[in-house]
Amino acid sequence: MPTVVIATKDNSWSERLRGYREDAGHSQASMAAELVVPKTTYASWELGMREPRFEMLVRISQVLGVTPNDILVGPQKGSVEEALRENEEMRRRLNAVLEALTR
Repeated sequence: MPTVVIATKDNSWSERLRGYREDAGHSQASMAAELVVPKTTYASWELGMREPRFEMLVRISQVLGVTPNDILVGPQKGSVEEALRENEEMRRRLNAVLEALTR
């Protein structure tokens, strides 16, 4: 089961980056190869010693299947996906009520 990376005041973007990489099944070497950067550069991002440029952050997030915002500040409560699930549930409930009323 994947580890859920939760943003807290104690975990930095570099720790979230490592968590997302591990969840995606990548090694530092495979990420570096995918991004066409030296492994030492990628490792320095995870250690918080350096920060990638914005364009690279976007590429990293695409490889990991998350948003740049997820890496920088962590997943946000009230995501679009959560809102869509809640909307679908509300639609099902309303349809059930309408069906009961029309019987």
